[in-house]
Amino acid sequence: MKKFISRQFIGVLALLFSSAGMAASIIVTPSTANPIEGDPFSVTVSGVDFPSTAGATLRLSWNPTVNVTSIVLAAGSPFTGGIVAGPFPTTSPTLVTVLGPLVGTLPSGNFDAFTINFDALTPGDAGIVLFDDGADLCWTDAVTFGCVTPANYTQASVNVNPVPAPAAAWLIAPAMLAAGRFSRRRKAA
Repeated sequence: MKKFISRQFIGVLALLFSSAGMAASIIVTPSTANPIEGDPFSVTVSGVDFPSTAGATLRLSWNPTVNVTSIVLAAGSPFTGGIVAGPFPTTSPTLVTVLGPLVGTLPSGNFDAFTINFDALTPGDAGIVLFDDGADLCWTDAVTFGCVTPANYTQASVNVNPVPAPAAAWLIAPAMLAAGRFSRRRKAA
């Protein structure tokens, strides 16, 4: 009986400490949620509560209000193999592949993986989405080389704003209205 209980206990522990027992989260954080039309901005993709990770292959999509200019490893990223994606700049959905070193200590726990740089083109919702289907598009566990599941995403919410009117326009408009009223009063008199 004790052997059976200890085997069950070891099995539960193995499940808890394997990738299947670890719910990883991916957080996509924009440098600004409201960039101005014509300005550059970026989003950083971070992993939280990850097992040892070999890398990721994900689909990146966005609306035509923005344009991807580059994808680079985030400052201090544990991935040293680099990124395969492009060509840049591009206005159509692309694959993002991040490779881990596969030697030494592999990325685990919490880390910034990569940064996606954008140009804000026109006003509107940027619609930035990283897609992970849990099959061929997914974060890869370095132990089993299977998908890290479940992988929960917090996507970026970015809305491009139009270029604001210059401050001088706001000062000139009331002056023009006042001048028009003054002119009408002079004509009436």
